[in-house]
Order: sequence, then C-alpha cells, then structure tokens
Amino acid sequence: MQNKDITDDTLERMLDIADGSSDISDDELAALASTADAGEALRGMMLCDEAANTKMGKMPDVDAEWNRFSRRNYRHRQMALYSAISAVAAVVVVAMIFFWSGRKSADMLYEAQKQRADVMMSTGTQQEVAVKARQMVCRNIGTRVETEKITVPSGKTFKVTLADGTQVWLNANSRLSYPSRFTGVDREVKLRGEAYFKVTHDAAHPFVIHTGDISTKVLGTEFNIRSYSAADTHVTLVNGSVQVSGAREQVVIRPGEDARLAGKRIEVSEVDVTDYTSWREGLVFFDNATLRDILQQLGSWYNVNVVCSNPSVLDLHFHYIYDRNDNVENALKTLNGSSNIKTKLENNTIFVN
Repeated sequence: MQNKDITDDTLERMLDIADGSSDISDDELAALASTADAGEALRGMMLCDEAANTKMGKMPDVDAEWNRFSRRNYRHRQMALYSAISAVAAVVVVAMIFFWSGRKSADMLYEAQKQRADVMMSTGTQQEVAVKARQMVCRNIGTRVETEKITVPSGKTFKVTLADGTQVWLNANSRLSYPSRFTGVDREVKLRGEAYFKVTHDAAHPFVIHTGDISTKVLGTEFNIRSYSAADTHVTLVNGSVQVSGAREQVVIRPGEDARLAGKRIEVSEVDVTDYTSWREGLVFFDNATLRDILQQLGSWYNVNVVCSNPSVLDLHFHYIYDRNDNVENALKTLNGSSNIKTKLENNTIFVN
C-alpha cells in the first residue's frame, strides 16, 4: 500500500460519510481505506460516532421532529382557542348573573335601609343616611329613575345625601322629594317644611328647590329654606349665591341675607343666619320673631296643638331661645319668663292667653 497524506477534500468527504449526510460506494470506500492515514482516521470517526450513539442515542431526524412539533402545536393552538372562547363565554354569563343578582340585592338592601331609616326617625335618633344602594344601581346604563320621598315626623331631624353628593338636613314635619339620580340640565327637588342644604357645586347643572310658591336656584352653596306655610317662607343664605324666584319677580341674595315671601312679593333683609340654622345643633334662636312663628315651631317640634284666645298677640315680636333636647313644659316656662305672654300645656295642647 502506498501511504499518502490526507487532503482537505478527502477529510471533508470523510466527515460527510461519518455523520451520515452522504452515501459512499464500495469503490470509494476501498480507495479511502487504501490510504493508511485516511483509513485510520475513518475508523476513529466510526468509533467516536458509535460511542456517541451508545451514550446519547442517535442523532434525531430534525425534519421529522419539526413536522411532529408543528402538528402537536396546531392541536394545542386549537385547544387554546377553544379554551379562550369558552372562558369569554363563561365570563359573559357570570357577569350577566352577577349584574342581575347584584341589582336584586341592591334593591333589597335599599328597601332594608329605608325601613331602618324609618325606625331611626321613629325613635328620635338623628342619623345620616346616604342612600347608596339605590344610587349604585342607578349608575348602570338603562336603569330607571325613581322618585324618593323622606318624611320627618315631629320631634325628629334627619339627614340625607343625594346622588350628586348634596347633603340635606331636614327639620321636623318636613318632606323632601328627590330623584334617585339626576338627569337633564337641572338637579330638581321638592321641599315642604324646613331644610338646610349643602349643595355640591356643578356649574353645568344648577340645583333647584321647589318650595310652595317659590323656587330657589343655586350652583353650589349652603343655605336654609323654611316653608311650612306661605306666610312663613324664608330662604336664608349662609355662603355662595342664590336666586329666589316667585310668581312675579326673582332676586339674588348674598350671604347673610334672607328672602321672605310676602304675598306675591319677595322681601330681602339682612339677618343673623344663626337664628335660621341653629336648629341643626338642637338650639333654636328667635331674634325679634313673631309669637306666631315661635308657637308654630314649638307645635311642630313637640307635636302639640296651639290654641290662642287672643289672635292679636300672635303678631307681637320677641327674643326667645329654647333647647330642643328639653321637654315642652320647660320650653313654655322659658317663653313665659321672657315675655308677658302666658302659656300652659293641657291635653297635648298649648293654650295662649
């Protein structure tokens, strides 16, 4: 045999044969084997390949493996897509169930809250109630707007927070009607009796209170309204700006002013606003008030009748203060001590001589 050095071409050919990427004929194999160095190198490669296969297994068929992976991945994508669609459908169903059950629960909670409020007012406890259950339902699109009504009995006060955040303190024997949520341009409510308003500012949606023969329009402010009767209708401004409209005219009042309905006219005067707002703290001040106004508020708070044998004294003016936490007997005792009018209580009736 003739020894020859291994050329680059021969070595490359041997590597192709070793990794199985090229076939070899018998003649070519004999030619390579005839070269001692080449034959020795080829046998070494074969031994290494065999050792590798024994240790790690044969080299994988990349194309076959890729095809199997593609088919398996396609099935996985189909299953994932099906799972996603199923999950979305489940979410929609659960959301619908939650919406309707939540709406029913909110309505039940709202009714329970109203009953609780009635109990609190009947027991004389002053409480703040924000009717949030109804408001939560009404924030959903398409929910109808309902008219809510709160009536406060004698000897009680009550506070409610409306859907826009406006706070209203209601005096005894007062009634407030308001929507469960506000729609349209104006935020409108109706009042009979007396209430203190702290209106949430909203320049685009004025707040309007309809009371008897007047309407009070504000953007955001604090004020007191008293309207137990046409003869006792007052709008007293604490801060901000208020427009008071009657049948024939309208006026804008400033803080510290009171607008009083006098027949068909509206009279504006400067007052001490404490005289009109202190009822929220339990103290009631009368600064140069008529006996008619005093007796009317006493009768309303203590739920008693008033009988006056001399109507002319009802127009007399007095300075008077009483504590609502006190009983009616002590309130009348204080009134008798601060004036020359004599009153007495018999059979749940105040008699004025």
